[in-house]
Amino acid sequence: MKFNIFKWWEPLVKPFIYVFVLLITAGLITGYCFVSDAGGKLAFIISTLYAFALFLITIPLAKIDGYTAEKLYEREEFYLVLKRLREVTNSTIQKADANDIENCRNHVLNFQIFTGREAHMLEEKLQGKKVPVYVREKGFSYTTKMQDLETKFLKAYDSEANKKELFKCAEKLCKCYKKSCKNLEKNYNRISQVYGGALFDLIERDSTASDTEYSLSDIGSKVDEICSDISSLKNEIDELVFSFNDNQRELTGDHNAIVEKLMDIEDALLDIKYDADANP
Repeated sequence: MKFNIFKWWEPLVKPFIYVFVLLITAGLITGYCFVSDAGGKLAFIISTLYAFALFLITIPLAKIDGYTAEKLYEREEFYLVLKRLREVTNSTIQKADANDIENCRNHVLNFQIFTGREAHMLEEKLQGKKVPVYVREKGFSYTTKMQDLETKFLKAYDSEANKKELFKCAEKLCKCYKKSCKNLEKNYNRISQVYGGALFDLIERDSTASDTEYSLSDIGSKVDEICSDISSLKNEIDELVFSFNDNQRELTGDHNAIVEKLMDIEDALLDIKYDADANP
């Protein structure tokens, strides 16, 4: 793997300046001990020049700090990608054994799947399909040499080439992997050292904000769900009230009809009784 996270001077300038200042300071102190300066003029001149030199040195240091601060958010993404890539390599190609062809092939395929470079995944990409990739290229790129060796090894395995050629290819690939993993580890440690606490604080804040946002989103979803349940319940209650009122109207109508029939029967009975009394 080839990395382009840092400019060449980033990890070198600060240590060089610090070492330079330390050597100059030690040299001036040592030199002054062996020089007679009765009037103190020499000490005044040296201290003035030393202070001026320190002032000039702070200019590039301030520029470097400003550049580092500007790049912090971009480097956060790089760091998280490298961390994920490191986890993948530690569980796949770091364990590849050139003396065990089956083991080596499985780790190579797993590494390609995690990085979205497996044959079927590439075919789906060419067809315009969306392929989920666990590790995307960000701040680094896979070298042509490594990818060619992977292809050559897998083709040799599938074609059942002679064992000697297969083992030779596996050995070259594993050496290439080890070199890439060493480069990855170096860049991973370097980005941690250069950006240190500020980077980790930023990651922790973003992680906390993400968790908070997720919690708020979850609460919002639950509130929406409760509101939906309340609305459904209200509709059901309205339907029950309407049904009850409708049933009540029907019952009232039936009751009135029965009362009218009873009154008619009572009138008929009174008429019969009247006729009986009139004609004994």
